[in-house]
Amino acid sequence: MIELENISLEDLKDIFNFVSESIVISNDSFQIVLVNQAAIEKLLLDEDTIYTKTLLDYIPDEELYKVKKAIDTNQTDYYEVVLKRESGVTFPALVSGKELIIQKKRYRISTILDVTALKQKQEELLERSKKQVKQLKSHIISNISEKSKELNKLKNNSFTEVKQLQDYIQDIEYKNKKFTKHIVRLQQENEQLKQELHNLEEQSFSFRDLLEMEILKAKTYKTKFSLVKIIINDYDELKIKLHSTNKLEIVTTAIKRQFKKSLKIIDLVYYDSNGTYYIILSNAADINITDIVQNLAIPKKMESSITITFSYGIAYFFEKDTLDAIMYRCNKSLETFQANQHKKDK
Repeated sequence: MIELENISLEDLKDIFNFVSESIVISNDSFQIVLVNQAAIEKLLLDEDTIYTKTLLDYIPDEELYKVKKAIDTNQTDYYEVVLKRESGVTFPALVSGKELIIQKKRYRISTILDVTALKQKQEELLERSKKQVKQLKSHIISNISEKSKELNKLKNNSFTEVKQLQDYIQDIEYKNKKFTKHIVRLQQENEQLKQELHNLEEQSFSFRDLLEMEILKAKTYKTKFSLVKIIINDYDELKIKLHSTNKLEIVTTAIKRQFKKSLKIIDLVYYDSNGTYYIILSNAADINITDIVQNLAIPKKMESSITITFSYGIAYFFEKDTLDAIMYRCNKSLETFQANQHKKDK
């Protein structure tokens, strides 16, 4: 529950109009009292009539139990639900909600993400994968069927010929196993594609946009996070050693993937340019941010003659932080790290 005594609904509307996510605030009777501009545009709401409606007007009857369960259990994580637009057309969405006390009145703030495009992309990828699997199975079955017919016709031939055919069928069975492994690999790749779709939203914004949203979210929900900046040392020399822009891009992408594998799925890794990575880490009592970053910054050996080393800076979020303030502290932390490394090298 969030309590705000000195902020009005109008103040919140001004703030939330800068947020790219769709936000709806309702009272105890589910009457809608505030929507931000993103909600009006993305959810196709009628700005003239929205404040005469309740949340229930946008939830199909068969989906009401999901919303009721989330409210009864004080669930704050995103859950999947089907909603209705003003026209009555339904669409898939991810919704999170939380109780909000404004000037001693109880409200509920709901964040809504329209995932129609992501669902369509997932369905296209799944359909493509199923089609590939079906083609492979059809090819395998066709081969085995044809060779089985040949074997039946040659039953009366010499033992040598039959033996050769049996060997050939065994080879087909061996290839069938390889095809099966290939199918499994395709399914694994499909899962990876789903994960990449999950990351499309973060790729649509600049890092400053993402950090601004993280700060707003932290101030709204009273959460904590840390900003980390990691740079590749001697980046210009690395470009010369690799002799190829493509190779350099492969290396920076591989490092980003390795960072993401070492972190939680909710942590954000953003590659800016010129060997610079920004990371937003969620804070928890049992997590040592410094240990995590030191582990990420361990030197990585590429070839016998190339070892990539890193420098890093860390800044912890404070309740009254601004974007420029936390970026400034992070850069200062990086400069201090580099100065200490320079002293050690001497």
